[in-house]
Amino acid sequence: MAEINSTLGNIRGKVGNVILYEGRNGKTLARGAWLVRKASEEPQKRQSAVFGTLTKLKRRLKPVIDIGFPGNGKTLKGCNAFMSVNSKEVVTVEKIKPSKKLSKRKTAIQEFKAKIDISKLRVASGPLLSPSVEAEIDTKQKEVRFRHRAILVNAADCFLDDRIHAALVDEGKWIALSKEICLRGEDGEETVKIPDNMDPKRVVLYAFATSADGRYASDSVCLHVPKQEKE
Repeated sequence: MAEINSTLGNIRGKVGNVILYEGRNGKTLARGAWLVRKASEEPQKRQSAVFGTLTKLKRRLKPVIDIGFPGNGKTLKGCNAFMSVNSKEVVTVEKIKPSKKLSKRKTAIQEFKAKIDISKLRVASGPLLSPSVEAEIDTKQKEVRFRHRAILVNAADCFLDDRIHAALVDEGKWIALSKEICLRGEDGEETVKIPDNMDPKRVVLYAFATSADGRYASDSVCLHVPKQEKE
């Protein structure tokens, strides 16, 4: 920030990359404007489209991400970890008009469309063993029945008191919820009601484990993907 003394009095507005405004003392102050650089080359725009897609997704899935990516103080946590593990194989990008040259004036989302492979999407990640869970969805009753098979001995990557979580994601509205269904050391069966704001025919199901103290997680496993409707 800089102070400007001018015989022209108070000046306001933007000149190049400098923004002029009036401070509390009535004097004209200046600060630099943020530079927003648009990706111009195709690889850059493709990466920008992937990043933008995951950024929107992480905001919607945050209730699940906060549990599935605890970070344990040594690795990335929460939304940053979600972005990292899903940035390579989950989102595919295609040009909207393949035969047309890219324009420096257009953003990535104006020239590319992104598609999410929900079967590869990870809503949790970590060193623990992924749980053995089965799921059956009843779209008419708007409920899901989860069944977990117990592991009876502790090991380096799994413990009897690990918590087993189910996650429901509406792939149309991209809203999510998580539900703890049992402990790893017990056979468990839990029925979860699908919320009214979710479409049962578009719900994707995942399961993952966390340690008893919540500091570690497993990779999530996809249990159910909705059938694609014919266009």
